[in-house]
Amino acid sequence: MPALALLFTALSYQQIATGQMLIWNTPPRAAGERYNCSVSGTEGSYAFFDHPADVGVRVSARSREDLFAAAGRALMEWIGPIPLGEPQAAEPISLEAADQEQLLVLWLQELLYRFHQHHSYFRAAEPIQIDETSITAQPLAVRWDAASEHAFQEVKAVTYHHLSIAQAGGQWTATFILDI
Repeated sequence: MPALALLFTALSYQQIATGQMLIWNTPPRAAGERYNCSVSGTEGSYAFFDHPADVGVRVSARSREDLFAAAGRALMEWIGPIPLGEPQAAEPISLEAADQEQLLVLWLQELLYRFHQHHSYFRAAEPIQIDETSITAQPLAVRWDAASEHAFQEVKAVTYHHLSIAQAGGQWTATFILDI
């Protein structure tokens, strides 16, 4: 194999931007460790787990609203550290889906789209209203400055693989896979 092809293979999980390499395949958090999050009155927790060529996320919270908010924060934390600055109200989100699992994927895909297109790093949603097939939320976000951040990981998509949402004993849980 030519040396250039070997170099490309070695760099396939890295991005070269503004003169520095930004590693995509090193998680900001360790797989299997549980992280608690509490922002603007919502509570929840999440943990990352290994999945071949992807990363899995398990989220738990006391309400469906907190579950969706915690899932959004987990997505952002995987991408990179929280940017400095006060969260500002972003354009409201209103989505409808066939069921709550599809709703979660659409919610996370919308947050990912806003991050990629508008550099909007989701922090919370106030208010957030969810039922089985719809969500209405006022997201609060911080502007992401990719040039000033050194730890950025690409998330290509939120998948339906291993997707689940369940409620048991007053606790909501969700599992989803991020295509990295």
